[in-house]
Amino acid sequence: MVLRTSDYNRLTLNQNVIDEVFNDSMVQALDKQTWLEIFNVKMDNNKSYTTQLNHWVSGIKRIPEWATYPQASWQEGDYKTFVQEKYWVDFTVTKENKKFDQYDEVVENMQSLTDEWANLIDQSLSEVLENWASISYTNIYWNVVSSIWADWLALFSASHTNWTTSSTYSNIITDWTNTNPALSQKAIERTISEWLQYTDPQGVNRPINFDTILVWPKLKWLAERICYTDLLAQTANNDINPLKWKINVKVWSKLGLTATTDDYFFMYDSSKVEKTLKTIFTQMPMLQAKDKFYPNMDTHYLFDYFYQYGFVWQAYIRQSLWDLS
Repeated sequence: MVLRTSDYNRLTLNQNVIDEVFNDSMVQALDKQTWLEIFNVKMDNNKSYTTQLNHWVSGIKRIPEWATYPQASWQEGDYKTFVQEKYWVDFTVTKENKKFDQYDEVVENMQSLTDEWANLIDQSLSEVLENWASISYTNIYWNVVSSIWADWLALFSASHTNWTTSSTYSNIITDWTNTNPALSQKAIERTISEWLQYTDPQGVNRPINFDTILVWPKLKWLAERICYTDLLAQTANNDINPLKWKINVKVWSKLGLTATTDDYFFMYDSSKVEKTLKTIFTQMPMLQAKDKFYPNMDTHYLFDYFYQYGFVWQAYIRQSLWDLS
């Protein structure tokens, strides 16, 4: 939004213009945010939100004529509760802003504030993926956050349980030789083929289609060469590239900010990853004046929001942690 000189008096007398700047800034701040594509974003009015793991419905059988229909059954796993937390700041439009027509500063400050919100949210959610080795960590807000699920393991582990049977599963990437391999065609192919044969606790094959690679900026170019070139990347032969346009590459700028010594990458099922990664808002950012808008006084606006985030069942995303050091 561009404010002209002719708008100054209207801005001085009408706080709705501040709201217009805020709304426009929010739209721009949210444009193309990575977390909106990966996390399941829910609105919920309760302070606590509980999600329970349900290991699918099964029970379809062939039955003879006149037989009673079999009863469907399912396995309920453990649950996780998300508790809302509040974040806020006082945004002030000073008397000097009003008196000396310093509204470019007001507009820029509002845009900067909403941009900060979007980037803080973005980084806090990327930290869910980056903190693979600890049971808790200090996030971008300097809060201590738990990073374990009901099996007392972090998001990425070789021994996850499903809480209904004694079997375990791994969501660590392997190729046919190594665990935690470097990003390569073999690692991608192994992940795809292995999880197309995933079997649920009832013994039913429920394919998980790992169709997306998620990388930090350093690996963008390598990932795109592997997945988008016509011929096999980094080889001298003319074999076709079977991955071409079958695997999407997503780059998350916030990855690598807290773990810069590792060339790690992730793969996920784009249709199901939201079943793993969750963020719950009870209030998206709001801007509200504390007092009436007086031209000769500072005006204070409260900018606040409530949200919580984390992960539940880990099967729909995998990671390879390849240490270069």
